[in-house]
Amino acid sequence: MMSIIEATTQGRSKLDARKRTHKVLKCVGRVFVYQFMAALISALCAGCATTGYLGDRMRDAGDMATMTVGMGAGAKGRVGPVQVGLVVNRDLAGVRAGTVSIPWSLDTDFLLFPLYGFGFEWMETTNQVVIARHKCVNTSKPLPFLSLVDTGEKFEHEWSFSREHLHYYTGIDIVIGLGGTLRFGINPGEIIDFILGWMTIDIFNDDLQRTKP
Repeated sequence: MMSIIEATTQGRSKLDARKRTHKVLKCVGRVFVYQFMAALISALCAGCATTGYLGDRMRDAGDMATMTVGMGAGAKGRVGPVQVGLVVNRDLAGVRAGTVSIPWSLDTDFLLFPLYGFGFEWMETTNQVVIARHKCVNTSKPLPFLSLVDTGEKFEHEWSFSREHLHYYTGIDIVIGLGGTLRFGINPGEIIDFILGWMTIDIFNDDLQRTKP
């Protein structure tokens, strides 16, 4: 009798575990679908050559999501300026910084938990639209978990919290891979900037032409 009860209990436990796993996988699948859709919208709008008010709105839409493939190894996660990981990565293709012409980039993070960590992110581009919109930023880490925009030269640090660089502090992204890498990101601040832009409110100072409709 006891063995029957134990077998029944174990069966229910396994069934519950499978249900929980299914729910988690379903949730993860939805996240990836939403991420892909957002990245597709960003890719279609990124680098828009349209001028004036509508051009700014489309470029704002292009800033909302990031999805790239690259080369490197490791993993990292970033929420605003808080970043942890162990990674060396270079993006090669996809949509990032509001453009599909990926800026030359090198992304490193070495966190030796819990005592010490360092890292930097270096982005360079000749795309004049990206430069004019302040989307290409360099960062470094004054603290193991803290990644800040750094406008200093050589080994002199100059942390920036200017309006043009605030978009970095509202971004969320992850990088993962071994040999080949994937980067997924969403920027709630850029979504707000896109929505407010329709009312000609430019919180990140990235509109090339502030022309009312």
